[in-house]
Order: sequence, then structure tokens, then C-alpha cells
Amino acid sequence: MAESYLVLRGSSKKVPVMFSSFPDGDIHAIVENIADCKGNSVLLFHRLYPNQNSRLVQLFLTLDVLKEHGAKDISVFVPYLPYSRQDKRYIPGEAISADALCRMLKSAGCTDLYTMDCHFMKGAPEETRGGLKVHNISVGNSLVKAYKKSIGTDKFDVVGPDSGSSYLTVDHGGKNMHKTRGDYKDLLSVCEPKVLRTLLWLQLMLFFFAVVILHSTIHLTKFYTATASNSRTL
Repeated sequence: MAESYLVLRGSSKKVPVMFSSFPDGDIHAIVENIADCKGNSVLLFHRLYPNQNSRLVQLFLTLDVLKEHGAKDISVFVPYLPYSRQDKRYIPGEAISADALCRMLKSAGCTDLYTMDCHFMKGAPEETRGGLKVHNISVGNSLVKAYKKSIGTDKFDVVGPDSGSSYLTVDHGGKNMHKTRGDYKDLLSVCEPKVLRTLLWLQLMLFFFAVVILHSTIHLTKFYTATASNSRTL
């Protein structure tokens, strides 16, 4: 069964994209009837959760082969966009995964990305991030409507996990939990001088033992080599 599929513009036919794995874990991707994609606009449907890391590799391989075979433009629909939660930098050197992922998708050949309730968009319908146009489809109201239908006349509350999700609850009571973040600090800033001295001492001891083991290994190697040579001579 195909895990992903694509549709060419003007067609309703689903073209399967098949994935498997080689014995070493590398991913193998095949787009069926790839020649039909040449000069056509392509809409690719692909899941990125669970196992988002391997599924991202699947997506990159699929985009690459579509671009290689001359697809005019490639739009991608993913229900959930991983790595979208890290959309700000809190400490120097920290990667902003939302920007990085969008840049990689853009470079791989994706022209438009469609997703649902994307974390960094906070309900906005469209945004360009990392050079990639991202289209956000909110399903909050549809989910609440479906739940109301399933429980009948019973009452319930809709509560958002934080203020960033308030757009999902604004029409349903506006209740949201409050999220408090701790300070982002590196190891040196949170360790007391005594702890740092202990860590340094342990590091020096490990280095000393590594030197002793290396020295002993060299001498043992020489000893066994010499012993083997004498045995052959005798």
C-alpha cells in the first residue's frame, strides 16, 4: 500500500509513491509513472508524523526525483509539520528548526507547502518562511463541531494549551492554559565554581587514563610482536 501519493493538475488520478528500506536502513523511494510528471504541476500528499525524521528523508527523495524528471512546480500537503515549534532563538547558536526545514523544502523543489494549524503561524492563513510559501488550514472549528455532534446535548469546555493557540478557542469560550518557560542557560552559567572544578578534574583524569592505556597498548603490541618473531625463529 502506498504511503504517499500525488495528483497531477487537471487529473483526479492518484499516483502512488512507494517507500521501502535497504538492509542498512537507507530509504528507497519510487514514484510510479514518473514520466507523466514532466511539465506538469504536481500536488504531493505525504505524512510527516510519526517518525518525522525518516519521513522527511522520504519527502526529500520524492521532491528530488520529481524535480529531476521535470515537474513544472510541486505543492506539498502534510497534515502535521514537524520542527515548526522551534520558531525563535533563545540562546546563541541555537538552530531555528522551523526556518531550517522550510529552507530545505524550498531547496528540494517544494514551491508551496500546505499544512494544518501550523504552530508558528498562530492561525494566519499564509506566510512565507525560509523563502517557502506556507498555507495554513485551520481545522479547530470543524473538530469542535464534530465533537458536539458526537456527544449530543452534553456540555464541554474547549481549552487551548497556551496563548499561542487562542485562535482555536476564541469562538468557543476563549479558555487557554498559561505556559511558563524557564530560563535558557548553558552548562557554564548554571554550574557553580566547585562543580566546574570537579568536572575539569574528571576530564583530566579521563585524559590521564587514556594516555596510560594507549602507552600500555603500544608496549604490549611490541612485546607480542617480538615474542611472535622469536617463536618463528626457534
